[in-house]
Amino acid sequence: MAENSSSGGSFMPSAPARSDDPAWAHGQVVVGAKNSSICVHCSKRINGGGITRLKYHLAGIKGQVEACKKVPPDVKWQMKQLIEDFTMEKDKRKRLRNDIGNSQSLSNDEVEEGDSANPTLSDISSQANKRLTMQGTSANRKKMTSFVPRNTPNS
Repeated sequence: MAENSSSGGSFMPSAPARSDDPAWAHGQVVVGAKNSSICVHCSKRINGGGITRLKYHLAGIKGQVEACKKVPPDVKWQMKQLIEDFTMEKDKRKRLRNDIGNSQSLSNDEVEEGDSANPTLSDISSQANKRLTMQGTSANRKKMTSFVPRNTPNS
């Protein structure tokens, strides 16, 4: 792969073994340093933060790290899109967690009863809460398995 003469010729792979992030095409891992990388465009070392700070560097977003002055415009745009997509997904997960937390905090005393032909939104959330509660009981927990059963005796 590549060698860096300023760090004594240490071997630097272009991406971690299990990473499929497209930003690794523009950075190299610094071996022996946790979450450090080097920009292949300007050779700036980015310490800490991992691939996210490298993306900020390549996208030219100030505040996290100094912007790369040598990155091509198309790469800069791509990194901005990756950061934007990641931020939107993160916000979506946070809203979902908040929604689930709010629906689980409803108790049966707080829920108004609707008629069976036209259930209200509170009736539906109450039923969902009951299902979630039932899934957490020890009797049902024994029925749900987390692992695939073994098919061969020595596997």
